[in-house]
Amino acid sequence: MNRLRSLSRSRLALAIGLVVALVGGVAAYAVLVLSTINAPPPAGLSGSGRPSLSAGRLSPNPSSDIACAGSFEPTASYGPGPNGPWVVAGGGTGGFVGYRAAEILAFEFVRAPNDAVGRTTVVSGSLTIDGSRLTRAEVTARVADLHSDVDIRDSHISEFLGLRSRPTATFTTSAPIDLGAPRRGAVVDINATGQLSMLDTTHDVTFPLQARWNGDTIEVAGQLPINRADYGMDIPQLMGFRVSEQITIELSLLFVRPGQPGCTAPAASGGPAAEESAAPGATAAPLAVATLDRLPTGWGEIAFMGLLTQPGPGPVPGELFILHSGRARPTQITSTSAFLEDEPAWSFDGRRLAYVVYPNERPPWLSIANADGTDAHQVGNGILRTPAWAPDGKTLVAVGAEENAILFRVDVTSGEDEHLVQAGGGADAPAFSPDGRTIAFTLLPTGGSNEDIYLADADGRNVRQLTSDPAYEYEPRWSPDGATIAFVRGGDLWLMRADGSHARRLTTGLTVDSPTWSTDGSHIAFVISGTGSMNEGPQRKSLWFIDADGTNLSNMSFDLYQVAHPAWRPG
Repeated sequence: MNRLRSLSRSRLALAIGLVVALVGGVAAYAVLVLSTINAPPPAGLSGSGRPSLSAGRLSPNPSSDIACAGSFEPTASYGPGPNGPWVVAGGGTGGFVGYRAAEILAFEFVRAPNDAVGRTTVVSGSLTIDGSRLTRAEVTARVADLHSDVDIRDSHISEFLGLRSRPTATFTTSAPIDLGAPRRGAVVDINATGQLSMLDTTHDVTFPLQARWNGDTIEVAGQLPINRADYGMDIPQLMGFRVSEQITIELSLLFVRPGQPGCTAPAASGGPAAEESAAPGATAAPLAVATLDRLPTGWGEIAFMGLLTQPGPGPVPGELFILHSGRARPTQITSTSAFLEDEPAWSFDGRRLAYVVYPNERPPWLSIANADGTDAHQVGNGILRTPAWAPDGKTLVAVGAEENAILFRVDVTSGEDEHLVQAGGGADAPAFSPDGRTIAFTLLPTGGSNEDIYLADADGRNVRQLTSDPAYEYEPRWSPDGATIAFVRGGDLWLMRADGSHARRLTTGLTVDSPTWSTDGSHIAFVISGTGSMNEGPQRKSLWFIDADGTNLSNMSFDLYQVAHPAWRPG
């Protein structure tokens, strides 16, 4: 359940409020996990492998995705170049502005595995280009309309920051910006100096940005770290949770010529497999989504976590379920109302499940049970999560809960754990290769800003980097034959060979999370982890499926508030 944090710089900044901890006696670390489970990756330009304008559909009545760069001819009155005025596309199609912040369990100093993210698509603004310079730009966001994937978080942002009386934030440039010679399709890195005004406070800032002129449109995206104290964001600690002192303002905006129609496209969907050399601004052809009323015969069994109801005060209502082939409803295999059971992982022989138990107001632990949920017992001594079995069934690999998490090896028989991989950063989502020789995992290096996939030998040595795309890459999962790794890049599902070569994209715009292979390697199941409308209704409570060749996208919904972390049972 890691995600999504991507590298991107951009331009024109706005403001946001900040996230406040959840109220009530919600289970401590479990809330950190669940309150950030659907955090989308950071903003970026389209066509870069990073999440872009489509990730901003968070307003109460969001528009369609923006995916049509290059679809309009340049307006004759402005000429063929970028000179003249540009405005943020209207009708909610101009992208988003938002915040990204870490939520921390104060008494344990444990950071949530993902960031808390809120965004608004209620944005207006303009910029003017004269020759090789951007002479002026101003953008305003309605921060009172910020939305994340947790309603109670949004209400606290508004309450504690007084957004009803201070509903907007504005960034205005203070000096011309040199853009160089304009070239259509070229990405320009710039630093925009100006004033950021929000919450009755104004400060000079320098916003690192990326921008691209597409001919008919200009895209701008970026992230600006700020100290919340500088803007009077004095948010009290609530129920043991605190917000990191530094938060990030992010944006992804689409500018069009004044009077040009808003740019809309069909809703995000999966697409056929595409090589990673896609042209900037290009979009995959939509792939029809089939709705399944039961798991097809011969597809085996899938374990997953299901939230019974929306989380609120008290224990989080999450249990483990198994969906059997040929059936329409999953079978609940845990029933401990005081705990949240999550992150199921099958042993290679399919006889046992490892999972994480998040008790109310106590640190989590690893547990092992039979395939039907019986004989559950704790293993390991520390705060461990995201377990993965070794093929011999004797040990597990799991991630420590501290901010610079390392990988631990857990002896299943004795229950003892020991350090296995110390990779110099925050590790996550380990997975053993079927031959037991290699561990793939996600790593955000200490001091780094980009998450990539790494490998280590089974003994924890020979740590080496496998991927290096500018987008965040995470959740590697080996195919049953060990020849292919499924992973998430910038929110899309990708496949690559085990040596990192021949990467190809299977989905576009779905914000994929937790991929898992079928026993025969022909299908991949996953969930969607978008926020706001991207994760509402059937999408939030659905398992998704796609064939390994990028065809036959389908989903199946359940009578649950939300599903997460599917794990296909080995054969």
